[in-house]
Amino acid sequence: MIDLLPEDYYEKNKLDKENIIQIALAIIAVIIIIIYGILYLRLVVETSRAEEKVSLASSEVDALREETRELSRLEERNQLLDDTLDRREEVEGDRLEWPAILLELSQLRPEHGWFVDFDFNQESGIELSAYTLKQEQLNDVVNSLRDSRYFKNIVLNSVRAERGLSEEVREEEKLIYYQLSADLVSTRKGADDYR
Repeated sequence: MIDLLPEDYYEKNKLDKENIIQIALAIIAVIIIIIYGILYLRLVVETSRAEEKVSLASSEVDALREETRELSRLEERNQLLDDTLDRREEVEGDRLEWPAILLELSQLRPEHGWFVDFDFNQESGIELSAYTLKQEQLNDVVNSLRDSRYFKNIVLNSVRAERGLSEEVREEEKLIYYQLSADLVSTRKGADDYR
């Protein structure tokens, strides 16, 4: 085979192959740089997003810490108020609705009976001495006290028959003298309003 092509043609072709290889390497280098650039940008964007999330989470944690501190302060204040209320209750003792208690006692008095003595003691409750003409009236008084919301532990201490002491009572009628005691039920009406 005879080569009819000039010698510089081969050199030109050689240069083109070298140029092509250099261009291909340059393109590959540019592609690699672009890929690394894209990966770097993604990393920067994701880092930025992660920092935003961390910042948001940090601000939420700070808000929760503040709410927790406020809750702790409220719990301390509530405990202080409870302690103050307990001390006040110890000082004041039980709250009794005296007007209602006395009104109920007056309504319990039998039609033909009267109270002779009424005594109150914080530890022992009330003691009542009274007269009535009929045993049924005495039973009504005791049963009404048992049904009342103000009295508990009703005890009939003594009952005795006596002769009439005044002209209003006929000689043949006997008076029934009785003494009873009962504990008063604390309603704590005022104290419960604070809770």
